[in-house]
Amino acid sequence: MVQRSRPSGSRTGLRFGYFLAAAASVVLGLCSRRFAASLPEWVADQAGDALWAAMIYYGCRLLRPGRLPSFAAIAAVLFCFAVECSQLYQADWINAIRRTALGGLVLGQGFLAVDLLRYAAGIGMALLLDGLIFARRSGNSQGRSDDADLVRRADPLKGTGRASRHDGEDRQGAGRP
Repeated sequence: MVQRSRPSGSRTGLRFGYFLAAAASVVLGLCSRRFAASLPEWVADQAGDALWAAMIYYGCRLLRPGRLPSFAAIAAVLFCFAVECSQLYQADWINAIRRTALGGLVLGQGFLAVDLLRYAAGIGMALLLDGLIFARRSGNSQGRSDDADLVRRADPLKGTGRASRHDGEDRQGAGRP
C-alpha cells in the first residue's frame, strides 16, 4: 500500500479560505436583503440567491478541499436545485419551518424557475473566483489542492503500487502507455 503525504498546512489554509469565502457570501447575501432599497433593483433581485448558491459551493469546497472544483460545482448545483424543487412541496410541517427566519433563509418560500438561473450564476462566479484566488494559494492552476495532484496507479509490469505526480508521462518509461 502506498502512503500519501498530506501537507496539513496547505489543506488547513484552503479550508480557512473557503470558510471565509462562505462567511463573506452569507454576510453579502444578508446585506443584499437588508439594504435592498439602496441597491440597484436588478442587484437586489438577483444577488441574494446567487450569493446563497456561492455559499453552498464554498461549503462543498470547505468539506472536500482536495476534490476538483467541478465536483463542488456539481454538488452545489444539485443541492440548490433540490432545495428549490422542494419548495413545490407545501405540507404544513415544512411550511412551519419555512416561516422561521433560518428556515426561510435555508429552504426558501416558493418555487421560482428563475432562481435556478440565479443559483447557476452564483455557483459559476464562485467557481471563477475559486480558480483565480484559491488555485494560486494551493500552488497549481487547476484549482486543486496539492494532494489532488497525486495519482495512485499500479505498475502493471512490477505489480506494485506507487504514487507519482501526474505530468502526462510515466517517470520510468517515457514512451510507455
